[in-house]
Amino acid sequence: MKKILLLIFLFSSLTFFAQGEANHWFFGQNSGIDFNGGTATPISGSLDTYEGCASFSNSSGELLFYTDGITVWDKNHQKMTNGQNLLGNPSSTQSAIIVPHPGNNSQYYIFTVGANDYDFEGNLIKATEGLHSYKVDMTARGGLGDVVEGPIILSGNNSANWTEKITSVKGSDCNSFWVISLVDNTYVSFKIDAFGLQTTPVYSTVTYNSEDPRGYLKVAPNGKKIASATYGAGQLYLYSFNDTTGKVSNDGVSLITNPRIHGYSYGVEFSPNSSKLYVTTFDGDSVNNLYQFDVNDANIPDTRYLISSQVGYRGALQLAPNGKIYSTVPSSYEIGTRYLNAINVPNETKEECNFELKALDLGSGLSMQGLPPFIASLLIPVEITDGVSVQNLNNTVAKRCIGENYQFTAQAIEGNPTYKWTLNNLVISTSATLNLPNLSTVNEGIYYFEAETIDDCGFKISYNGNVELEVYQPPTITKPTNILQCDDDNDGIYTFDFSTTTSEILNGQDATLFEVVYFTNQLDADNNSNAIVEPYTNSVAITTETLYARIHNIHNPICYETESFELHLFESPAPPNTITNLTTCDSNTTGTDTDGFEIFDLTAKETEILNGQLASDFTIEYFEEATLTLPISNKTAYKNTIQNIQPIYFQITSNLNSNCIISSSFNIEVLVLPVINDVFTFKQCDEDGTPDGFTNFNLNEANEYLTLNNPNLVVSYFLSFNNATANTNSITPTPFSNSTAATVYARIENQNGCFRIAQVDLLVSSTSFPSGYLKTSTTCDDDDTIDGLHFFNLSENDTEIISLFPTGQNLNVKYYKNLEDAQLEQNTIEKTTPYFSETPFSQILYVRVESEDNGACFGLGPYLELVVQPRPEFDLDVSAIYCLNLNPITVAVNNAKGNYTYIWMNNNGTEISNNAFATINKEGIYTVIATSSAGCKSFPASIKIEPSSVATISQNDITVVDDSENNSITIATTNLGIGDYEFALDSYTNLFQDEPYFENVSPGIHTVFVRDKNYCGITSIDVSVIGYPKFFTPNNDGFNDTWKVLGINETFYNASNIYIYDRYGKLITQIDPRGNGWNGLYNGQTLPSSDYWFSVELIGNDGTSKIRKGHFSLVRK
Repeated sequence: MKKILLLIFLFSSLTFFAQGEANHWFFGQNSGIDFNGGTATPISGSLDTYEGCASFSNSSGELLFYTDGITVWDKNHQKMTNGQNLLGNPSSTQSAIIVPHPGNNSQYYIFTVGANDYDFEGNLIKATEGLHSYKVDMTARGGLGDVVEGPIILSGNNSANWTEKITSVKGSDCNSFWVISLVDNTYVSFKIDAFGLQTTPVYSTVTYNSEDPRGYLKVAPNGKKIASATYGAGQLYLYSFNDTTGKVSNDGVSLITNPRIHGYSYGVEFSPNSSKLYVTTFDGDSVNNLYQFDVNDANIPDTRYLISSQVGYRGALQLAPNGKIYSTVPSSYEIGTRYLNAINVPNETKEECNFELKALDLGSGLSMQGLPPFIASLLIPVEITDGVSVQNLNNTVAKRCIGENYQFTAQAIEGNPTYKWTLNNLVISTSATLNLPNLSTVNEGIYYFEAETIDDCGFKISYNGNVELEVYQPPTITKPTNILQCDDDNDGIYTFDFSTTTSEILNGQDATLFEVVYFTNQLDADNNSNAIVEPYTNSVAITTETLYARIHNIHNPICYETESFELHLFESPAPPNTITNLTTCDSNTTGTDTDGFEIFDLTAKETEILNGQLASDFTIEYFEEATLTLPISNKTAYKNTIQNIQPIYFQITSNLNSNCIISSSFNIEVLVLPVINDVFTFKQCDEDGTPDGFTNFNLNEANEYLTLNNPNLVVSYFLSFNNATANTNSITPTPFSNSTAATVYARIENQNGCFRIAQVDLLVSSTSFPSGYLKTSTTCDDDDTIDGLHFFNLSENDTEIISLFPTGQNLNVKYYKNLEDAQLEQNTIEKTTPYFSETPFSQILYVRVESEDNGACFGLGPYLELVVQPRPEFDLDVSAIYCLNLNPITVAVNNAKGNYTYIWMNNNGTEISNNAFATINKEGIYTVIATSSAGCKSFPASIKIEPSSVATISQNDITVVDDSENNSITIATTNLGIGDYEFALDSYTNLFQDEPYFENVSPGIHTVFVRDKNYCGITSIDVSVIGYPKFFTPNNDGFNDTWKVLGINETFYNASNIYIYDRYGKLITQIDPRGNGWNGLYNGQTLPSSDYWFSVELIGNDGTSKIRKGHFSLVRK
């Protein structure tokens, strides 16, 4: 009996949930959203936080209270009396979540998770408070509610390691909820049932350790999966969840594994049907990414799909009562955003989820990083569809068309549900499907849906939804006529203006109500996608193209009709911008050949006018006047009416579309004939070696006389008048022998191609040069190169040559390199510039004398010799040495190539010799020039005389280092003289050296020799190197029998004093520096072997003195 009573009590106290509990959101900086009424409406509240927050309403959607995890505000936005200093944190990812008491519909639990506090340098100031719970009783404070219990610590001894994650989901046993949080690698699940919060949790340990506390934790609405984002590590793990036991399985799947590429995971959310998982990441710099995963796929990580990438900071995702998922992307940690993005159809895959940037304007409020979490299972909205699309129409506006048959159908609900559809507070249907045939504006309004059923636990479950229906006027379409267009540039591409077609389609309908849009195919027209941008330019060359017009209601584009029409693009006439003149030469066919009138075939220009187009596609007409009024009838034999040049106008029309027409013009022109000398006698000299009256002519030499010196006329030659007229079988103008024909015919043509014929008679001249005549022009080879070649001024010879012929003939002299050139008057040597000879020393040129008046030849032959006299050549040394201490030297030329006279000059240009040699006693540069018997001078040759001298040396030039381990002699070269010197020691027969230094020199008197390398002589000087023996052996064997100081003689230190002492300082003897030395006796007595000491005062010849002291050994054997 007690069990029955208890069960009755439980059933009576349990509540059920519809969708209103999540209808109020408060988050960020005074931001909020009200989802009542089916739309998301921005509101404001008292909450101001960077991240975590929570709010809760009753099943009717009336606000109860909200919190940031620290302060609790009631529905009037006032702080609850005891609702302050809760242990959440404004920097905690999910600072709080609110869960109702299943056994008491007036009580609710607030769960808070804290956050670590750090200083500006990242040092931990205070660890997180961990997980706590509080109880709110809505019967307190006159129904405004108050916190009546808590804090109750739920994190035990692990508070300092607790994460900022918390989430909740309905349990499988109908009357319970699970609240799940995380510490390290352990998920902790607390159950709330009819008896309230059970403080003994269920622990689930997984492999991955969440070392960073930040990031969201969410459970799928169906209670089967749980997703955890670890921001610092960037990881995102998906686990299985058991909503019966509260256990999290250790089957984690890593979905974000490379945060450097994909970003660091933060916000997570499941789609309403739990099939899709969404996550936001932040790259640590400036980019926020949104990814989608397919939870039902066998390989979930491979389904990662980038939905959006934008500049911004990390932010949360949250499923809303309207079935959308909202996303916040603040600018930075402290700077928020006034917009929320939306995933409008989150159950769909990839781009079909319909992501919308800045979908909701929050007005004056700002969204930061956090959005309020809710019990996931509360957010499964009832689905209402219309059979037209798969979209859930709940809390939306359905826009349909007048006359349409339409219906609303609610989702299948388990059990034995009852249904009710109401409009304007009137019940209009009690079925799951509401049929609305033949829609009219009467059907407009908000349709409310209610369904009730009893679940497996025996509880009554209510489903509520609403759809607002708007009905719009559909348009009617008038089929447009096809567009016939001339292609202005004939590329098959044209920019079409549809304004006329649009007016035709509207046919009087209101353009502010209906819109006409164009498409390239029927599918796009039906889908209203890929509309043509007007004006329309076809992308592929066409002649005909079918387009589709769509007219629809601007306010509801699904009310539409379509119709097709065609674009026809016709080839337009395209004559050239400039048409060449139609020309003919003047003739006596009509009148005279100078009157400027002729007969023309105008159709000869048709190919040029058509410009590559088909003649069958166009018609061409010709006119005399620009007004194009009277066509020319005799177009194939038209005589010009204006002398010389006349414009002809034409019009070309398409045979396929007479609207494609264009007119232009060209000129007909009668061309003038050239003015010529029509009869000419051409005289040539008979200088080919055979005086037979026949010789070769260069007919081109007659051109200037035939053309009257007009350089613009072209002359060609023929053997007959008829050939010249027909311009066939022309002859080679050079060489041409008069033995072939004595008369030829010249065709003389102007630049227009018009010509006349001239007769040319060929005559051989009888005049010539005197027999044996040869003119010689001589010069020296005095240019820069000795090659026997030189420049000659040929015109200097003209006067003498012309004087050989009768006077009064107006003759001209020309020069050639050979007979053929002279005969044919080709390759004439120019006289305007000097001629450089081409054969060394002697060259014969051919001379041609002819009349300036008519080109007649008076004489021709090899009558000019160019002679180049050679330049003298010889050899001369480039330099020589003169010793200042020796006699003068003689220098001379050698290898002279002829008998020449000479002139020698010194530096000053003074002549010093007229022989082949010169005597020189002074340094300098001397120049010699040779002159040949022909008076040709050589190139100047120069010899450089360089001075040298024997050395001058004194003791002042000598530096001696003696009485040392390495005695040396150094010669200073500064004062030796101007020569190039080398040095030897003690013998000038020894090898000389360049270095003025000798080392390891033995003590004694030495001789230094200095020799001039230019053979100017040898100088010597004696040098003293002071030293003494370390021992002596007075045994009369001829070796080391005496001891003396070396390097002293009559010349060096001859007044020196030398004293010898025994080891006790007793004076033994004083020796003569110029004598033989000490023999080891003292007062005639032989002294024993021992060490003896000496003191030497060296007195130089200049009176200076220096003291040397030391010791030596007397050795007796």
